[in-house]
Amino acid sequence: MRRLLMCVLLAGTALLGLTAQADAQPWAFPAMLKPIGFETITVSTAAKKLTGSEIAPADWRTKGKATLAFLSVETEDIRLCVDGTTATASNCHLIPADGSLLVYSTEGLTQLSMYGPSGAATVKVTYFREVGK
Repeated sequence: MRRLLMCVLLAGTALLGLTAQADAQPWAFPAMLKPIGFETITVSTAAKKLTGSEIAPADWRTKGKATLAFLSVETEDIRLCVDGTTATASNCHLIPADGSLLVYSTEGLTQLSMYGPSGAATVKVTYFREVGK
């Protein structure tokens, strides 16, 4: 019975495509990423967007646009939208000071809007693109 159970477990694992790998990692991005830019943005009570030349640098036609950005909120809370909605004091996601997030899509980066309900917040942004683009 024990052998039968072991055979069923092994067969089920093989059918599902589950295999043990010595070098398996608990997480991975879909492609290797290369940092291509950095900026510090002051976000006040006027909605701000990310800088277009950071998302699509001069060489974007041959190497591709940014596909991911890491944002860290340094000083004050902000409101943030990635769907094209203009951020205001009462809508979008509240990201607290000392908070951070990843935005993974060129479209999301170009549509991102930030608002600093408390005044001047500092947001630091590092941009990445897929290697080989």
